[in-house]
Amino acid sequence: MPPNSRSFRGFSGKASLFTETYHVRIGNPGIQLMATGAHTMSEVCCGSCNTYLGWQIVRAHEDPEKWKEGKFLLELEHLHAHADHVAPLSFRGPQRSPSSDSGSDY
Repeated sequence: MPPNSRSFRGFSGKASLFTETYHVRIGNPGIQLMATGAHTMSEVCCGSCNTYLGWQIVRAHEDPEKWKEGKFLLELEHLHAHADHVAPLSFRGPQRSPSSDSGSDY
């Protein structure tokens, strides 16, 4: 992603571009006129609760904006994690061999 991929604005405030989304529903595409030109976009909603999340950029009609195609413009105020959709992370601390014990806990 380009460094400015986090400086976007959606219809309700700050937004960011994402390359992948999960557990979403994607609507039918339509043309939207944005500050950077016309884009064919599909509305993205939560797959569980159907809350509006943002848009998938299907096609950018201006050549300098083509890099956005296929990405998701999600409005940050609408994003939150549901406990039942978040898999726990397993963490393994540093592996120590018994012969390399320095007497320290770290």
